[in-house]
Amino acid sequence: MAPPTWASEFKGNFCAGGAALALAYATMHPLDTFKTQVQAASTSTMAGGTGSALTLNRLFTQETGRMLSRGFVASVTGAAPQGALRFGTYELCKAHLLGLEPGQRPEEAGLTPGVLQAAGISAVSAVAGDLASSVAKVPREVITTRLQTGLYGNSATEVAQVIIKTEGPQGLFRGFASTTARDAPFMVILFVTYENFRRAHERIWSGEGKVPTAASTIFGGLSGGLAGFLTSPFDAMKTRIMTGKDKGMRAVLRTLYTEQGGSMGGVGRKLFVGAGARSVWWLCVCSIFFPTYEALKHTFAQGRRVD
Repeated sequence: MAPPTWASEFKGNFCAGGAALALAYATMHPLDTFKTQVQAASTSTMAGGTGSALTLNRLFTQETGRMLSRGFVASVTGAAPQGALRFGTYELCKAHLLGLEPGQRPEEAGLTPGVLQAAGISAVSAVAGDLASSVAKVPREVITTRLQTGLYGNSATEVAQVIIKTEGPQGLFRGFASTTARDAPFMVILFVTYENFRRAHERIWSGEGKVPTAASTIFGGLSGGLAGFLTSPFDAMKTRIMTGKDKGMRAVLRTLYTEQGGSMGGVGRKLFVGAGARSVWWLCVCSIFFPTYEALKHTFAQGRRVD
């Protein structure tokens, strides 16, 4: 049996993250489309859009299925490399910061990091994983968002061609700053909360490195719902930028401030448009993702040990 290497560890986590995120995004895509259209509809006009945003009073119509499936293929196809890069990098970074050997768990190395140290390691690893995934994540979101809101075309290829023709290749990375501002704190909240749930479970029930499916479902869902709600304002700004309404976060805030007649309360309410749908979406996505990821990661690890 060959000893595990960093390459084999990265490959296993890479494959587990890609498969699990693609499955979670595919399952919850309709709710994501609904959330995105609600956010886009909160603007005065969607630049270049069809004006056919889905709202609650139009939820049960003949067009509902078609509207909620917009961007499905682009979203799921892009989610695979996004999840693969994110979780391959996250696990690799976390292991190095903990000083582990390939395939080694903290308890096997006799490591018991304190709460603050563990949170710091999870936070740094989460940001590193998110930055690594941005090369796939941002173009996926730009294309998917424009499909979901009826901008530019009806296929990912058509949308990408129009973006490159009118905005250049950099157009595929439109909203990079707002996406990073949203996802860096999101990932920190998500992973720090989830890892704390895991450690508490292991302390109470003497875990053996694999979180039970039921526990992972609950821990992931609660962590995702909390992170999703707290970062909703950044998501609302990202949607406005990617759909062409504003060109940056400062521009979004200036526009909203003007539209709300100088009311900061009004700006805050606008930034939390779709927060409920986003929170529920992330609760469901993470409830699907984490148990799938934990199971696949454990399976790949066991396979490496057998080999």
